[in-house]
This record gives sequence, structure tokens and C-alpha cells, in this order.
Amino acid sequence: MERSKKQLFSDKKRSDYIFVYGIIAWPFLVWLFFFLLTNIESIALAFEKIDVYGNTTFYAGNFKDAFDLIFRTKDSPLMTGFVNSLKYWFWTNVFCFPITFTFSYLIWKKIYGFRIMRLVIMVPHVISGFVMTMIMKVFINGPLVSVFQGVGLNVAMPLRNPQYTLGILIFYTCWSSFGFSCLMYSNAMKEIDESIVESYHIDGVSGMWSEIWHICLPGTFQTISTFIITASGSFLMTGGPLLAFYMYNAPTYVYSATYYFTLQIYNVGTNYSGYPVITAAGFMISFVTIPVVYLTRFLLNKYGPSEE
Repeated sequence: MERSKKQLFSDKKRSDYIFVYGIIAWPFLVWLFFFLLTNIESIALAFEKIDVYGNTTFYAGNFKDAFDLIFRTKDSPLMTGFVNSLKYWFWTNVFCFPITFTFSYLIWKKIYGFRIMRLVIMVPHVISGFVMTMIMKVFINGPLVSVFQGVGLNVAMPLRNPQYTLGILIFYTCWSSFGFSCLMYSNAMKEIDESIVESYHIDGVSGMWSEIWHICLPGTFQTISTFIITASGSFLMTGGPLLAFYMYNAPTYVYSATYYFTLQIYNVGTNYSGYPVITAAGFMISFVTIPVVYLTRFLLNKYGPSEE
């Protein structure tokens, strides 16, 4: 009997070890197969030099060349792309958040007409992105030009005018992402326990802004923090719908970093000699954004609101 008990204990301990190591091994295997093996050629490419004949040699100067491309090239389109990406990131993730969250609250509270509101803000996600872009281009080059002319602004081609183009693209980006954010936040608010809401009301929390601050923000903070952490890793690579509006012919002053890299890959074509510097620049972006992501996560976990 004593031996069988020891055997059972030993079997249980072995199964626990298998379970724990299995949990640890799974994310490692996912990282190995879906990141390392798929990106190992890119990692090697950052340390190669490719001549016009396709021959490769080891070269550690790609990072210096990428640095020069960003900071030492006069009127660098990549630096313009980074600046514009920061603008896209700020307007879509910082400026629009309180507006989006407020609309999500109104949908959660089921105010009069909330179903129509939900339908309207979800239209850009129901219709194909290409179709929405074509509709927006027709609107910009037609009725919007008439509006500009009505207020005394002679704007014949808004999408080619440095004074208005970036603002129009940022507005379109904010509008097209508005519905998805509202859907996610309003669904997260539905998961807030009714007993928690009632207890806050008993404690004197009432009114729209008080409920948003004391109930909705803590109750949906896990969803909000996921959006913030994801956005913190893309502040240098956030881009507008440049491919949809311009394909490969966008003016330089509206470049985003993402569009620049896409354009470079497209222009390189079969001449792969330009790939190593582009790859090195991409790794430099990763070196900057990875610490930002972890710092953002740490700060949110330490100082973020909670339902308690």
C-alpha cells in the first residue's frame, strides 16, 4: 500500500512537470516557428551586402548606412515618414480616444438612437476598404472642393495640396478606425458586472462623466491597455491609407514610414542590393520600439486604474 501511494505521488509529480514544461514550451515553439524561422533571412540580410549580380558578402555597415539615410540625408523621405507616422499615431490613438470612448459609453447606456449610431459608425467596416476609399476620393474631389470654394478657398486638387492633404488623410484614418474602437470598447463595457455598477451608484457616482471616470475606465482597462500597448509599438510605423489613395505615386510630404518601406521594396524590384539597408533600418525601429512597449506595459500595470 505504501509503495502504491509513493507511485501515485511520483506519477502525479511527473504529470505536473510535463504540464508545466508543456506550457513553457508552447510559446517558445510559437516564437521559434512563427518569428525566428520566418525572419531569420531578414536577420541575416541586415548583415549582408549584395552586389548587382546578386552575390552576397558579410557587411556590418548597413546600420550606419541606415542611420545616414534617416538623419544625414537632406530632406530625407524616411525622416519625413517618421514625423508623419507620429502625427498619424497621435491623432488616431491619443486625440481620438476620448471621443471614441465617449461614443462607446453612449452606446453602452443605450441612449435614444443608439442602434442608428452604431450602424453609422460601423459602415466603413462593413463596406470594402477599396470601395470606401473610392467614395472618399470622389467626395474630396467633388463636394469638398465646392465647400472649400464656398468659404473662399481656391483648392482645385486637395489630395495634391501640401496645405490640406495630410489633414484630409489623418481625418480619413481616424474616421475609418472609429467604428472598430467603439465596438471593442462598448462590448468591453457590457462585461462590467452589474453589481459593481450598482455599488458605485450607491456610493454616489452619477452622471455621464462620473460614470465614465469611475466605472467605465476601470472596468474596461484591460481592453484599453491592450490597445495602448499595441499602439505604443507602432508609433514610428503608423500610416494612413496612402496605397489606397495614391498607389505608388504619393507626394513625399505625406509619406509615412510604412509607405516609404513599401515603396522601396516595390522600386527595388529584382535588384536586391537595396534590401540590406532597408532591413537594417527596420531593425533600428525595433530597437527603439521594443523598450517603449515594455515600459508602457510596466507603467500601465503599476499605475493603471482598477475596479477596486
